[in-house]
Amino acid sequence: MKNIFEKDYIIIVEGQTDVIACHKFGLSNTVGVMGTALTNDAISKITRFTRRFVLLFDGDKSGRNAAKTSREYLLKHKDYEVIDIPLIYKGTPYDPDDFLNKFGPKKIITSIEKKGFKF
Repeated sequence: MKNIFEKDYIIIVEGQTDVIACHKFGLSNTVGVMGTALTNDAISKITRFTRRFVLLFDGDKSGRNAAKTSREYLLKHKDYEVIDIPLIYKGTPYDPDDFLNKFGPKKIITSIEKKGFKF
């Protein structure tokens, strides 16, 4: 949680292997929802550390739908900032684990920084 507090944002992924890959590639402020949607309980725990969210869900249809639902839910709270990074590269959907192992973290970090969050 220290990394989330220091960076003042959290990266949210869907599963355990995505969390492991993110940490392996230096994205240490990452947690997984272990499913496809954020719960009220998870959000209330996260907002003890930050109100800034990066959604890094799978690039497939179900992941994009989950990201859309989560983004819409979070944006109902006016004091939350939300970045959604679609993991679709050259028309191919990726999950964070596969994307990081194939391309490394630079594209994700650049997307985060372009949206105004400091890496």
